[in-house]
Amino acid sequence: MVQFFARDFGAKGDGVTNDTLAIQTAIEAANAVGGGQVVLGKGTFIVSNIGDEPSDGCLMLRDNITLTGAGMGETTVKLQDGS
Repeated sequence: MVQFFARDFGAKGDGVTNDTLAIQTAIEAANAVGGGQVVLGKGTFIVSNIGDEPSDGCLMLRDNITLTGAGMGETTVKLQDGS
């Protein structure tokens, strides 16, 4: 399985930076090759709504793509305050 590291797409995982666009870009890159594993790694990744409506969601996963972290207590995906 091809791996796509979110940090290679600009994600920080620092608990402050909004990583939504970087993670979504990694997902889209994996989608472009038919699937793969998007790896967040260790850290706290902040995400927010992609569109203007709450129903637009934060991240849009695609077929044949998995989103993985470094393990429980090592990787956190947190919704940005106010989203």
